[in-house]
Amino acid sequence: LIKMVFAAISYLCGFDGSFQFESIGEKYPSNTPYVPMRLFSAILGSLTVLLMYMTLRYSGVSMFVCLLITVSFVLENSFVTISRYILLDSPLIFFIPLTVYSYKRFELYPIDTCKSYKALLSTGIALGLAISSKWVGFFTLAWIGLLSICKIWLSIGDLSLKPNKIIKLILAKFIYLLVVPFIIYCMAFKIHFDTLTNAGD
Repeated sequence: LIKMVFAAISYLCGFDGSFQFESIGEKYPSNTPYVPMRLFSAILGSLTVLLMYMTLRYSGVSMFVCLLITVSFVLENSFVTISRYILLDSPLIFFIPLTVYSYKRFELYPIDTCKSYKALLSTGIALGLAISSKWVGFFTLAWIGLLSICKIWLSIGDLSLKPNKIIKLILAKFIYLLVVPFIIYCMAFKIHFDTLTNAGD
C-alpha cells in the first residue's frame, strides 16, 4: 500500500521512474521529486504526535503529562529521523497509533450505540491500512484481537447486558476488526496487481 502511495505521489509530481533507489546515499537527480515524498512521511510523523496526545487525553491522563510525553516523543531522535525518509516505517508508525486512538474512542462509548460502531469501523480501517503497509501491522491486529477477546469475556460476565447485545457486539467486532482489515489488505494487492504491467524481479 505505502509503496503504491509513494509511487502515486512521485507520478503526480512528474517522476518518470528512471531513478531506481537502489542504494542508500545515492544523489537524487533533478527529475526525482524526493521533497514531496519526504514531505508525505513528515506530515504523517507530525500527525502521529497529535494522535499520541489525543489518545493519552482520552485515556484520562492529565494535560501536563500529555504535553510532557508528546514533547519528549517529538524530540526523540529516531522518530524525528524516520519521519524524514522515504520509507514504509513512518506511515506504519502513523497507522498503528491511529488504530490505538480509534479503539480507545470505541471503549469510551456505550455498547451498541452508533458512535461505538463508528469508532469500531475506524479501528478496522486503520488496522487494514497498518497490515497493508507492512506485515508488522499484524502484531497490532493480534493485540486488538486479544483486547477484544478480554472485553467480550468481561461482557459475558456482566449480568446487566442482555444476551442479544453481547451477540451483536461479537458479530460487530468480528466484521469490523477482522473482515474489514482483510478486505482492505486484499484490495491493496488487487490494485497492485492491476497496475503492475511489467514483469521482472
